Amino acid sequence: MPHILSETEKFLGSLVAFRKLKKMHIIYHSHLISTIHAFIVKTLGNNDIMTNIKIIKSRKRGTIKMKKILQIMMVTVMMVLCMTGCGKEQDEFVDYMNGNAKKEITELESKAKDSYASVTGDNYKDDETMLQELCTNTAVFAKQTVDKATALGETLEGEQLKKVHEICVNSLKDFQSGVEKLIQALESGNAERLNQINDTLDKANQEGTRYQEELKKLAEELGVEIVTK
Repeated sequence: MPHILSETEKFLGSLVAFRKLKKMHIIYHSHLISTIHAFIVKTLGNNDIMTNIKIIKSRKRGTIKMKKILQIMMVTVMMVLCMTGCGKEQDEFVDYMNGNAKKEITELESKAKDSYASVTGDNYKDDETMLQELCTNTAVFAKQTVDKATALGETLEGEQLKKVHEICVNSLKDFQSGVEKLIQALESGNAERLNQINDTLDKANQEGTRYQEELKKLAEELGVEIVTK
């Protein structure tokens, strides 16, 4: 008769090191099974994880179809690992968004861009004033922003968050590069580089927009709501 076990612990506890079957030898890897069992119990508790698992015994050959059962067990373990991994990524994402490091990066970036805006566009007065502000404040804040963002990226563990943060770092680096090129152009009086500088700064803005978009996508994937104050 088929032997039906409804509780995983009962099933796993009944496994032996090996058992010889007629016309077929199946080696039960009891250590592996015990390890899987311990992991499942530790993660989900002692409640039934899989109920009504059937050990199907062939009437003709008298063989036990262990492959099907092990596949079900492995799928369960994979689901547990997925839930655990998603939980860690969610926690890291929340810490990332609310952490002091990101706030400092945002503040430094604002200072750098406010400094840049104060001597460009409608606020432009003359090259000398622009050069002084860029060297004294804009370039300094831009470098500090890149350094902070790079350091933060090195502490991240989640692959998805790492990739999104890398977009932020690239955006900040492009802005820093644009400022440095503008300083060089002003110092050398080479106006021919202005188009190249504008392209670099435009790229920085595009990457910044993409960073915000990817942050929102990742938040949705992880089930986190971003509240803008």
